[in-house]
Amino acid sequence: MRADHFRALRRRLPLLAGSVLLAVSLPAGAATPTATTAPAASAASVATLDASLLAALGLAVLIGGAALYISRINLRLRQSIADSRSAEAALRPLSTAIAQSPALVVITGPDVRMRYVNPRFTEITGYSAAEALGHNPRMLSSGLTDPASFRDMWEHLKRGESWSGEFINRRKNGELYWEESHISPVIDGDGRCTGYVAVKLDITARKRAEQAEHARAHVLELLARGAPLPEILEAIVRGVEAGNPEMRCSALLLDADRKRLLTGAAPSLPDFYNAAVHGLAIGYGVGSCGTAAYTGERVVVEDIQSHPYWAPYRDIARQADLAACWSEPIRSSGGEVLGTFAIYHRHPHRPTPADIELIEQSAKVASIAIDRTLALEALRVSEERHRLLAENATDVIWTMDLQGRFTYVSPSVEKLRGYTVAEVMQQGLDEVLTPESAAIARDGLTRGIAAVASGWPFPVFRGELEQPCKYGGTVWTEVTTSGIYNAAGEFIGILGVSRDISERKAAEARISYLAHHDTLTNLPNRTLFADRLEHALTQAERDGSDLALMFLDLDHFKPINDSFGHAVGDLLLKEAAHRMQACLRAVDTVARIGGDEFVVLLPAVGSEDDALLVAEKIRHALDQPFAIAGQTLEISSSIGVAMYPAHGSDAVGLARNADIAMYFAKGNGRNHVQLYHPALVKLSA
Repeated sequence: MRADHFRALRRRLPLLAGSVLLAVSLPAGAATPTATTAPAASAASVATLDASLLAALGLAVLIGGAALYISRINLRLRQSIADSRSAEAALRPLSTAIAQSPALVVITGPDVRMRYVNPRFTEITGYSAAEALGHNPRMLSSGLTDPASFRDMWEHLKRGESWSGEFINRRKNGELYWEESHISPVIDGDGRCTGYVAVKLDITARKRAEQAEHARAHVLELLARGAPLPEILEAIVRGVEAGNPEMRCSALLLDADRKRLLTGAAPSLPDFYNAAVHGLAIGYGVGSCGTAAYTGERVVVEDIQSHPYWAPYRDIARQADLAACWSEPIRSSGGEVLGTFAIYHRHPHRPTPADIELIEQSAKVASIAIDRTLALEALRVSEERHRLLAENATDVIWTMDLQGRFTYVSPSVEKLRGYTVAEVMQQGLDEVLTPESAAIARDGLTRGIAAVASGWPFPVFRGELEQPCKYGGTVWTEVTTSGIYNAAGEFIGILGVSRDISERKAAEARISYLAHHDTLTNLPNRTLFADRLEHALTQAERDGSDLALMFLDLDHFKPINDSFGHAVGDLLLKEAAHRMQACLRAVDTVARIGGDEFVVLLPAVGSEDDALLVAEKIRHALDQPFAIAGQTLEISSSIGVAMYPAHGSDAVGLARNADIAMYFAKGNGRNHVQLYHPALVKLSA
């Protein structure tokens, strides 16, 4: 009977499984329902057996189901953990790259509050991650960035587009810095913006170098064209302020008695302050500038309100919002104090070594301008004073008829050109002047003849003409001519005076050269290179030819410069420049535009492959060891190449893309040549 019962039980098991929870949940002592048709005595025993078996089987089913469920959950957990570990392994290199990146990385939420900053953020800004997270990046704003840049940025980001631009920000310690920012919105699958990612580079050194070079070239150009001293001094002052927006500068001059300060240039200081300084008597303890002019030594006042030199001037300094003043004496080439160059700050400020170098260099440039102006003024006064008395003893006086034949030449011509008077008297215009100058003189003579024939006075001529010398070479002269008239007022000839201006022309040529060349390497500078690039682009557009623009950065130069000193670094730069020139054609140009940054122009290049071949040639040349000052030094180069017209139709576009390619080459291990292609923009971002 028990066997039959078990067979029946197996048939009933599917129906019983559903009631297991009910069975095991009955209270202790409660009756279990049984069949009512069985005999009473046997029904009791069967009921007891049924209850035991049902409870046991129900518990077994429950445990088995739970085990199966737990097994499946465990399998899913193991798979999820494996997937997470795989994803984590894939992301670990990216996380390490971001953490160790030389670029500053910021990630914000849609509310533009910072949620992540990498370690470089702290290095550049001075703010720790704890201080930055939860704040808007505007906490770094200096207030000096053009508002139009922010408007342009948000216009792009709101359209879901990336944006690139530059900001002037302020570090935690108050210092300003420039950054190049590449910002992209993060868009989810539903097209909603969930945040922003910004990758930024500290370009302070580059911007200051560019601005310093621009200011220097501008000042040299002003010197070359003989601009007035106030204009030159203002250019020096504005150049320093442009590269250092937190500074306000002044150039003061000593009066003729060397006892009082006169305003030379101070465009950013208040008028009432300049008026108070103008005419101030110099002396020990008379502010920073008065003391510097009196002692001939640099005076650094970090806090005007607490320094005894400024006790009488604290109120006016406070009104002018001036809190620190450093003043450097401007000295002539002979060491005489000519004035002062001063740098002011709105807050108490201690100068860094770079600040000291800046004020020294600014004073030296001002010295050149003042020396030159004083020399020219002294020359003018001297010429005016002695012109009649000296009878132009050093000038050549001559007369000529309308046929261009000399009728008189003073003896000083032999000192000027080496020819005797008798020899010069037999020379025509083509022998007295170089071909270019002879054409100018002949044109003037023709116009003079026409004027006299028409009854007009012979026109006065003043110009610079080049004359050949007997023993080779030429001499530049300033020639002035006028008509000669007899007592009846009739024209009878031409009176001319030729003055030797060779030294002046040489000085002008030198100044012009300095205005367009790097003084260390003698390579073209940014100004001359830009002119050549524009000319090459015009020629390429006209001819339908290609050209290549390369941006080159020396790898590992800074450690060498820091370890062995600037003297060795300068020799290395000069040798590197020489090697680059040796790799180029005569029509090509290599220019130095920064500390260890160069650009190369290849006009009329055949193809991208030709340009890359030249770039590789340069890279290989710079990859060879340098023997400098008894040391064997090794550097390499990262070169970015952009082609016209494929990668840009103008100078700005080509330069930007060549720069992007160069930074990509540097970021990919350095010692590498990279041709620009559009994908680099996204990779760089």
